[in-house]
Amino acid sequence: MRQLNQLLTAIYDTQKIDSNNLKLFYTLQSIFLVGVVLLIIYIPAHYYFHVEDFIVINLIAAGLLIVAIKINTHGYHSTSTLVASATTIAHISTAIYYYGWDCGFQYYLLPIGPVFLLHLKESIFFRLSGIILSSTLLLLLHQMSLTSGTLIKIPVTSATIINDLNLLS
Repeated sequence: MRQLNQLLTAIYDTQKIDSNNLKLFYTLQSIFLVGVVLLIIYIPAHYYFHVEDFIVINLIAAGLLIVAIKINTHGYHSTSTLVASATTIAHISTAIYYYGWDCGFQYYLLPIGPVFLLHLKESIFFRLSGIILSSTLLLLLHQMSLTSGTLIKIPVTSATIINDLNLLS
């Protein structure tokens, strides 16, 4: 319990954060931390479904989110958001590649746009570009799912596994 307290204290260290950005800092840190926890929670599921390659991808994505957390603790909120968003987009695309469209991983793109709105001190171009990027990707992925079904067919995508992944999501 003491190690967890020390870890959370390090994650939420506000020494280098401008007092005007504290709310943004806490919000981003919480979002990134939830992302790391979810990626780690999914590792046993990928092992269970015999997609061991995706375990490595989850570990890389979790590592990049930890980098985003570290960048955010130094006060570079926009950079940390871009790192986390790029990681999320790459991870979602890879998940769709491995598991197909029926798993619903593409809907994890929905929170990316609103995260860009949190950057009130940034230009309107920065905020709108994040919303437009995530919305365009979501619409593109949705259109591709309607026209092509699944991206690839691997033995993992049986109906039971798809239902299990939907429950996990």
